[in-house]
Amino acid sequence: MATFILLNSIVFAGRTGPTWISAGSTINSATQDTTKITAAGGVLWPSADPQIAAAAVAAVKAKKNGADDVALNFIMQAGVNNVAKQQEQIGSAVLVAGTVVVSGLSLTPQSTVLFNLTTPGGTLGAAYKVVLNVGAGTATFTAIDTAGALVNTDTSTLSYVVVG
Repeated sequence: MATFILLNSIVFAGRTGPTWISAGSTINSATQDTTKITAAGGVLWPSADPQIAAAAVAAVKAKKNGADDVALNFIMQAGVNNVAKQQEQIGSAVLVAGTVVVSGLSLTPQSTVLFNLTTPGGTLGAAYKVVLNVGAGTATFTAIDTAGALVNTDTSTLSYVVVG
């Protein structure tokens, strides 16, 4: 049995219909199906982490005071950011000709790399996405089109955080 804290609010198909779990909730693997939670996009963090536990307490309090799920997700993300800053696992990177390699990261098989586009750059308008490949201590971000080809005109800036 392990206990985790849910970092983001999710909804998934439960036995009696949609089940909603808010960010900051404690998840007990002995009584809750963590596979369904993660399949629904839930990100679980060990509950023993004091930074995340403190953020969860703040999220539960905010929920009791009427905060919506956007606010709860923000509170939990702030907790992750605090942990990542302590571990120097947060930053930004600029794509050069559609790709960038970030090295010097402490990655484990349990690590999750969260990233988002913070500043679009280069030739925009085509349908494409940025994908992530993780190696030993590195994260490679690459812009690809719908056919899987490199979009070498992308010079966007990405923000990332390594969780776990």
